[in-house]
Amino acid sequence: MSNRLARLVPWLLVAALFVAAAMLHARDAFAADAGEDAVRATVEATGARYVGDCSQTVSPRDIGAVCSKLAGEQGATRAYMVGRTFSEFSRWLFVEQTPSGWRLANELPLSIGTDTGEIPWP
Repeated sequence: MSNRLARLVPWLLVAALFVAAAMLHARDAFAADAGEDAVRATVEATGARYVGDCSQTVSPRDIGAVCSKLAGEQGATRAYMVGRTFSEFSRWLFVEQTPSGWRLANELPLSIGTDTGEIPWP
């Protein structure tokens, strides 16, 4: 009996991994469950490593990654400034809460040289 169980355990582990991966994919495919999850999904879709809020980053561990800062909220929409860690922000990400979760609503370039200091709400 234990020999049979020992052969079955690896298959059960593989099946559990597939189920977990499918659940994560389904969550991301339909909608992120929090505003920052939508930012993470957008950043990681470009192949970059996302490390969360810029105020929580640590050098040298997070050098070269991408971080964000929540700049404001307007209704069901949040504005995030996004850029490389320990550098200037390079784009705006606007995420909105929908009945099925948080989704990217708009993305705009952000240039410190031409920025007015106002959030360019879509």
